[in-house]
Amino acid sequence: MKGIYQVSQVFDTMYDFSYVSPLTTNINNTYDGSHFYPKINDKIAEVIEGEKSNFGIRVDKLSLDDYQKFHKKKLKLFLKKQGQVKLWKG
Repeated sequence: MKGIYQVSQVFDTMYDFSYVSPLTTNINNTYDGSHFYPKINDKIAEVIEGEKSNFGIRVDKLSLDDYQKFHKKKLKLFLKKQGQVKLWKG
């Protein structure tokens, strides 16, 4: 995340779509766990083109600490929903 954050400070706008979310945890949206099917890529393109959405986080608008806290919060919520909060090491 530190590397992504550092790059975000060089560009005008940078989004992160990789955090734990209903889209990223749905196996019907990805063919290998890292890459999305075209329907999700289309959603990403819409956000990048300025469409209002709750998918994607503007990295360049956050501090590194806030960016890391955002990811940690999403991961902890996911583990809790899965009944695996005992795995949390955050």
